[in-house]
Amino acid sequence: MILFEIKNLTKKFDGIKAVNNLSFQIKKNSIVSLIGPNGAGKTTVFNIINGFIKADRGEILFNGKPINNMLPYEISNLGIGRTFQITRLFDELILLDNLLVSTKQKTDRLLYALFKGNKNEEKNNMQKCIELLKKIKLEEKIYSFPYELSYGQKKLIEIARVLLLEPDLLLLDEPISGVAPGMILQIKEFILNLKKQEKTILLIEHNIKFVLEISDWIIVLNNGEKIAEGKPDEIKNNTKVIESYLGDLKEGIYDA
Repeated sequence: MILFEIKNLTKKFDGIKAVNNLSFQIKKNSIVSLIGPNGAGKTTVFNIINGFIKADRGEILFNGKPINNMLPYEISNLGIGRTFQITRLFDELILLDNLLVSTKQKTDRLLYALFKGNKNEEKNNMQKCIELLKKIKLEEKIYSFPYELSYGQKKLIEIARVLLLEPDLLLLDEPISGVAPGMILQIKEFILNLKKQEKTILLIEHNIKFVLEISDWIIVLNNGEKIAEGKPDEIKNNTKVIESYLGDLKEGIYDA
């Protein structure tokens, strides 16, 4: 079943095509990676999907329905969640409250989310947050502040916050960039477990070793255009991909 589809997507900035006639599909319950050199157009694609910027041409379908002209919060409410390259946690809030904010994000103001609302609902939301912290092995950090965490732990909290919005499609923007080797393995395990829970994931990542190990399907961009797509073994051995990207890129190495 196709959950998400992009058709002939094009976006120009000052006459330069950041994305050019891009088309691809994402099957439900799969992990798809979008890779390519810096400036290939990957983040632009994510920003268009989220509604942060508008495409000049093309169509985006989610569950068969067009979302091109929707606002970012409308797209989020439909079931598309996203993390960012740089973590965006509230430094003045403990981890539990950072997560609780997300359980109310769709309907309530920040302060209302933290201090008001139905007591039973708040209790259920708190339990959800605690269970999620256990899944990412950070339950002992429940009352810690973000500045007390490693960068990899912050990345996990970012993913957890988005999951509390219960998305059907999760966009992960460089989930292991700048993360220590040990935490990379933990993030990898967590993402694979999300797939087992029938989540669908589209991710951007420069660590090719990680991408090859975790992906069901890989899409390669260069200068805004798709130059290849396929299974990891096909991409790894694709001559065009090697010449334009992999040949000059050292694989991300971490302890397996």
